[in-house]
Amino acid sequence: MPVVDLDAMIAEWAGAAIPALFRGVGEPVFRALEAAAVQVAARGAASVIATGGGSVVNSASAAALRSSGLVVYLSAPAETLVARVGRGKGRPMVSGSEDRVATMYALLAAREPVYRAVAHMEVETSTASVASASAAIAERYRQVCVAWER
Repeated sequence: MPVVDLDAMIAEWAGAAIPALFRGVGEPVFRALEAAAVQVAARGAASVIATGGGSVVNSASAAALRSSGLVVYLSAPAETLVARVGRGKGRPMVSGSEDRVATMYALLAAREPVYRAVAHMEVETSTASVASASAAIAERYRQVCVAWER
């Protein structure tokens, strides 16, 4: 199944990397481009849509994603997320922070209730490999399909 990376789509449209967009035009313009990218991806062919952390905070984007397919929240603690993004290069919401862990905690506190409300399922990924997280998603999806067919 193809993967649609919204950040890559936005960067291609804008002709600039995400951090440069944030610096050049600001978060509101980036979020407008992100919302447009969600709409395009949600209406496209069946695919895995890799969203940024703020994508589903926009209610129209959340609705488009939920109505177009299965939404999976890949959860992990703030410390794990910070370790994954390192110094935050390419992640403007944490890259300029003096305390990236505190920033991530604040982002999760604001966003996690939305993530959980929008997602059809949650897969905890703090210790999961890509393969094991993918297998967990596939298995839970099969279970939902079997239950739905009954």
